Amino acid sequence: MRSIIELLFQTNRRRFLVGTLLGIAGSGSFLALIGLTNRMLQAHARVDFAGVALFIALTMTAALLMAMSQHALARFGCEKAAEIRRNLVTHILATSHKGCEDVGNQRLYAALTDDLDAVSIAIWSLSSLVINVGVTAGGLVYLAWVSLPFFACSAVILAAGLALSRLLMARMHANIRTGSVTEYKLHKHYEGLLQGGKELRLDPAKVKYFLHYELGKSIDELKEHRIRSNLYLALGSAWNNVLLFLVIASVLTIGYAVLHQSAGIVAIYIITLLFLRNPINTVVDLVPVYMRGTIALEHLRQLGLSVTHPANLPVQHATVRAHGAIERLELEGICYRHHDPDVAFALGPVNLVAERGELVFVSGGNGSGKTTLMKVLCGLYEPAAGRILVEGRELVAQIGDEHVRLFSAVLNDSYVFDFLSTDGEHTPSASTVEALLREQGLDRLVRYDNGRLVHSGLSQGQQKRLGLVSVLIENSPVVIFDEWAANQDAHFKSNFYDNVLERLRAAGKIVFVVTHDTAWFHKADRIVHLEDGKVASASTARPAIAALGGA
Repeated sequence: MRSIIELLFQTNRRRFLVGTLLGIAGSGSFLALIGLTNRMLQAHARVDFAGVALFIALTMTAALLMAMSQHALARFGCEKAAEIRRNLVTHILATSHKGCEDVGNQRLYAALTDDLDAVSIAIWSLSSLVINVGVTAGGLVYLAWVSLPFFACSAVILAAGLALSRLLMARMHANIRTGSVTEYKLHKHYEGLLQGGKELRLDPAKVKYFLHYELGKSIDELKEHRIRSNLYLALGSAWNNVLLFLVIASVLTIGYAVLHQSAGIVAIYIITLLFLRNPINTVVDLVPVYMRGTIALEHLRQLGLSVTHPANLPVQHATVRAHGAIERLELEGICYRHHDPDVAFALGPVNLVAERGELVFVSGGNGSGKTTLMKVLCGLYEPAAGRILVEGRELVAQIGDEHVRLFSAVLNDSYVFDFLSTDGEHTPSASTVEALLREQGLDRLVRYDNGRLVHSGLSQGQQKRLGLVSVLIENSPVVIFDEWAANQDAHFKSNFYDNVLERLRAAGKIVFVVTHDTAWFHKADRIVHLEDGKVASASTARPAIAALGGA
């Protein structure tokens, strides 16, 4: 398992070492203060003005070095956490749409929230962990320097006591790991609570089962894991305090009775051990934070998401979305297979030719492959066989490349971003956007403010109409509508088929419309009917257009 420290050391070695060395220097200054204090205590009531001056100087130096170390490591940690967030997002974007669907939104959301937060908190806490580990280690070195035989005897007791501490930490680590799995289940239940609220409210029996056996069970499991983790943490912290005083008791006993140490040496040991109590407790408190971060880091790697470097996204070099029109779009022998061997559905082969200014209606029953075909067409799914050609040239499906920049789509589950500018500079005019909002009946619900669409929440049908506004602003050569009219009333449905599609046709766009609205089929230039992933029938109102075929 790769640790947080290993991650930071390998990716930003110099800055990490600088902050650590400052912390070690500060720890050394504090230890020098202990030594000076012990020397002044043995001065037999004589005032040592030089010692006082040195004490003040060491105090200021130690405080300054500790502050510099903590700031350097905290700044480094914040910058690294931000870098990890960006890297994680780029790797999610670089993952294929199908890959993200296979993982599931709940797991990805948990990675972006719980896992990423755990890693970030562990990184931010690292400065305090490093400093206190340094102080503790330095204190032990100082004790060994004062009296090696004395230290050896104390170390035996410490080692025996730390073995129990390690056992408690291992139990806590196991509970944290199991609890993280329960948290992912909880995210899934939260999604069901929010997205399935209507279904729950319509069935009291389902609510009871959901509360007691689904959501409630996960909440109780997580509660138990947290209680046990905190129990082991409390036992570990209490035991460490007891262990410290057991060592002090052994110092008093062994120091006088066995090793015949002087009162001064015994006093030095006791003062130093009492000084080390706070750093040791801080380390113990931060160990669970570090464990959670390391476990979360492992979860991210299990998803194939790297946090050490950004993904190589073509969008980093992409120009703005293509505009205007294209003359010819072809699908040659397009096939698609699901990766899941338990899913028998297969699409294709599909052959299709669409030309400038054509409206292609795609129909078929549920599960016939309409949405899958549209996702293959616009590059969200990679075909198992076949080619997609524009003006006779093959396109490669990859986010940010020439392929996807040719397409705009309002899919059945589309998300509409609140920004309309994709370059940060050129925003659509207010008059253009406001006119489209009025046409779609959204002018009282959505406000266009400084390049952003501002609203307080929309219904599914309104969300699709806002998606239509966004697509019209994008002005791409190829436009896809997946069941757009299914959630619209008669007025907006009529406006879509009579006005919006006609404007797109007049502008030379190639438009694909997935629809069951047979009353509007006369508007299409071509109608493709799918059954079980195959083209069952195809008709065209213009025979001169190249034929459409499928097996």
